[in-house]
Amino acid sequence: MKKTFIKKLRFLPLMLTIAVFISMFSFFTAYADEPTNNYTAKIGNTYYTSLKTAVESAKNGDVIEPANERVVITSGEKAELKSSVTINGFTFGDGGFISAAGNYDFSLKNCKFTAQNSYINNGVRTPVSLSVKGKLTVSGNDFSKAADNAYFNCIETGYNGIYEVQNGSVFSENNFGNIANNAISIYSVSDNAVISIVKNNFKNSTNPIRLGNTRYKSVNAIFDFKYNTSDTGSDFIILKDDGTTNENHEIFSGYKINIANLKNNKTGIMASSNNPRQYFVKNNGAVNQTSNMPAVTFNILPEPASASPSAVETPGLQPTIIPTLPPAETTTAPPTSEPTAAPTLEPTAEPTMEPTPDPTTTPTAEPTIEPTEEPTFVPSAEPTAAASSDPEATNSPSTEPGSDPTATPSFDPEASISPIPTPEATANVPTQTPEPLYLVSINADENITNVKLINKETASETEMVRATDTADKVLFTASVPNGAYDISAIAIEGKEPDLKNSDISLNVNGYDISGTVVTQDAGTIDHIEIATPPTKTEYINGEKFDPTGLVLNIINTDGTSSNVVYDETTKDSFTFKPGLDTEIPDIDVYSGDRFINIIYGNRLAKQELTFIMRYASAEIKAPASNQRVSFDVKIPGNSYYTSDQAEWDPTVYPGSNFNYGTVYTAAVTLHANDGYTFSKDEGAMTAYINNKPADIVNISEDGKSMTISHQFYKTSVMGGGNSGHSTGTTPTATPKPNLNTYDHFAYIVGYPDGYIRPESNITRDEVATIFFRLLTDKSRSQYWSQVNYYVDVPADLWSNNAISTLTKAGILGGDGTAYFKPTAYITRAEFATIAARFSDVVYSGTGKFGDVGGHWSENYVNIAAEEGWIQGYEDGTFKPDQLITRAEAMTLVNNVLNRHVRTSGLHKNMKTWADNKDKNEWYYTAVQEATNTHDYERPAGSTYETWTYIGRNPDWVQLEQKWSDANSAGSIN
Repeated sequence: MKKTFIKKLRFLPLMLTIAVFISMFSFFTAYADEPTNNYTAKIGNTYYTSLKTAVESAKNGDVIEPANERVVITSGEKAELKSSVTINGFTFGDGGFISAAGNYDFSLKNCKFTAQNSYINNGVRTPVSLSVKGKLTVSGNDFSKAADNAYFNCIETGYNGIYEVQNGSVFSENNFGNIANNAISIYSVSDNAVISIVKNNFKNSTNPIRLGNTRYKSVNAIFDFKYNTSDTGSDFIILKDDGTTNENHEIFSGYKINIANLKNNKTGIMASSNNPRQYFVKNNGAVNQTSNMPAVTFNILPEPASASPSAVETPGLQPTIIPTLPPAETTTAPPTSEPTAAPTLEPTAEPTMEPTPDPTTTPTAEPTIEPTEEPTFVPSAEPTAAASSDPEATNSPSTEPGSDPTATPSFDPEASISPIPTPEATANVPTQTPEPLYLVSINADENITNVKLINKETASETEMVRATDTADKVLFTASVPNGAYDISAIAIEGKEPDLKNSDISLNVNGYDISGTVVTQDAGTIDHIEIATPPTKTEYINGEKFDPTGLVLNIINTDGTSSNVVYDETTKDSFTFKPGLDTEIPDIDVYSGDRFINIIYGNRLAKQELTFIMRYASAEIKAPASNQRVSFDVKIPGNSYYTSDQAEWDPTVYPGSNFNYGTVYTAAVTLHANDGYTFSKDEGAMTAYINNKPADIVNISEDGKSMTISHQFYKTSVMGGGNSGHSTGTTPTATPKPNLNTYDHFAYIVGYPDGYIRPESNITRDEVATIFFRLLTDKSRSQYWSQVNYYVDVPADLWSNNAISTLTKAGILGGDGTAYFKPTAYITRAEFATIAARFSDVVYSGTGKFGDVGGHWSENYVNIAAEEGWIQGYEDGTFKPDQLITRAEAMTLVNNVLNRHVRTSGLHKNMKTWADNKDKNEWYYTAVQEATNTHDYERPAGSTYETWTYIGRNPDWVQLEQKWSDANSAGSIN
């Protein structure tokens, strides 16, 4: 037995090792399954599945952090700012970038950018793109972990001359690796702005800094460069003029550049003058270069006693909480106190968004979505839906790779050398103003031993302090923030609080408040319940509570029970708070409390009420020509509803201005508070916008939300006219752009492989290009533009001219935010809307299709159907949200242009397609019409034409260059 025991001991180390391994495996398995794996970002203890969602849900001052230490952003996060926020501590890998747009302050701190795939190979071109008209703080970020020249630019701001970088913006302590073009590009700044670029480390790039002025006028601004280091042997700052006309140049003479302690890491030389030059102005020669040069000063500061830490060492906010329970409804998760490590490069969840690819020289990839139901299109009955065209290729951007990277230097500390404000150090924790507290005093009789305040909204409890005692009174006090509170009191044995003669709740609303609690002998009723609610539980504001029909179930302490009906014989035994003589809801006393307190036998039950609103109002800043768009909605104080941001038709975007000569309609969706609804009785609801009667667009089935709208006066035309306010005159209508219905040229060119792919889908930028090509020369020149307000339509996008021009003409809109989504496939409703905007029809009849009533596109679809351009399906539906095919698109465009041909009218020399050979296919002639340039004859009164000659298809690349040369309005680079 002894030997057997000893043999067993020999295996003890192995057994312990296995046990430890199993324990570790269980730990890591449990850790891997923790709920935050499904989340990307968090604000405090609230979790979000994407960084975009977190940004758009944030409140002013919120700090957005990774949901856990393993989060890596591998998709494009495009967010509309709705408040001033900070993004802190994220890692962006291949495919990851942040694009933010809006009129709020924005901070990006302590993030890492680690892409290994070059932008040339469909990687991310610019990982930080900020169209923000607010103060920017970009600090402590590290771009050096990315592969050499993975990024073309690192940070782009002030795009389009619309989103100007504001005074006080700071770019500090960032570490840039080897960049193909510019590390920081600032395209425009606000008047008299002071921009600080401090303590950054730049490795190799064509030029570390690019400054622009796409506002195309003289702008006074100061750029303060201090304690920056650079490995670049070429110009440190480039000021590049991309203007193309004398009236449209980027003017730099109002810029002042302060350079202090700019050190070249390769040579160790500190820049003390412009020889060798450390900045450079490049233009096209039309503006005198000397007069266009900004003022520059150079300074060498004394060496400090000690060096400040490198930017890459700057500590930042790190995730400190790992929740251990699943977040409720995908939002919050209870935290634990276990800290987390810094973010790593290994993603744990599939990315939620795909990055937007750079323009390429190949046509749009063939989609995989097929129509689910064949429409009833025939040559004589016009179909519905969308169109496409192939993008024109642009040259890929060239790059100048820098030299080999060198070690990152530490930065010199700041010294006081100029009046330019020094950026504050990065704070680890946002400063929050404490919520004010107010004193609550409860005067109780001597029988009360404890008093608590219970917040009605949060259910949090505050124990009151027994302050002073007198012969028969006790004073309890507590300090609490604003809110509505229930009072909970405990009495000595044999006594209980007298609910009828005591305060049972109070409202703290910006001032100290007091209440009273008295006692009575304990009764024999244990509790009461509402057996039958009152007959009336829905009230119009201002009515008084009616308890008729109320039945209580009385449960006694001995276990017996009985019912009591409220009537004339029992009413004196009931007490109601608020009383039956009080108009409800009494906002001054009960903060709109939607409960009636029912007291019987010194016991309490609460009856919930619903209040029906018959009136609502909102205020919106009225549109005025060339004035900044506002989406803010103001509702009256003490209202029982909230509001979404305004939506404008035609669509407008954050940071943009209202157009000239345009009629705008604002729509506002209101949401009733808990316990409140909007009246659905016909004719009962009255709504106002800016004190003018508003149209009630829709009230939800449950009455919880209501959309109202108001059409404003047409904004003034260029040079005068209506200013956006009533003048008592009828404003002149702005002409719509016209389409060329006379020349029958090919507006779709097909694919190089000889296929036309009629049943494939079509993208939004392809559709824009079709209608752009079909404009008359006069309309194209009248509305020509190369500038737009979309975050995702840069100047070098192949379809920029088309999208910008049609947006200016009011034909195109984005997706309701600052994005156009050019590569997204277009739906039948979206295509019909574009076509309908060329129509002068005003439709007021019944709906044409069974499934478009209440759809956002209803009016446009009905107009297109009234014109005879579209038809639906055999079941009477239109399927507005279904993707449109190329064949459907060509058919609709042909209908708009009145281009119809039968098979017998085609020309023998026409171009044909490998996948459009079947003459019995419903779209056969429509495809041939769209893809062949031809002369034609059409007998008087006939719908159909006969082709007489096949011409050469237009060279769209050459034509667009010709249009651009003739109409250029400048572009953005």
